[in-house]
Amino acid sequence: VYVPLSLRDFTIGLEFFFRVLASVSFLLLLISTTRIDEILKTLEKVGLPSKLSDVIIITYRYSALLVRELIKLVVARNSRVVKNDYKFVYRTQISALGTLYVRALEKGERVYLSMKARGYGARNRGEEP
Repeated sequence: VYVPLSLRDFTIGLEFFFRVLASVSFLLLLISTTRIDEILKTLEKVGLPSKLSDVIIITYRYSALLVRELIKLVVARNSRVVKNDYKFVYRTQISALGTLYVRALEKGERVYLSMKARGYGARNRGEEP
């Protein structure tokens, strides 16, 4: 929370807010109109390291998968819950987050093992797949 102490502080805070708003708006517009692989190819031409590009694309794809898993958990919880007690809802939400964390770890491990089985990264280190 930003509390302005003077008019100058207020204008600095307002300028910062509008800069962040413009940056986020630009990124949302870019992501919604351009495919992620095209964005990353362009960034690689500008000088983005390929390893960072790999991390970004994996994170992007994995975050969509994580959101889908979260939606499935929420729908499952809502279909089973008949109480509207706040303590019960809080407990079930914490349990769902724990389940989501375990599922994410298991999915990540399976993805890693399947990528390793297909030889991902072996070319960079000179290993055989």
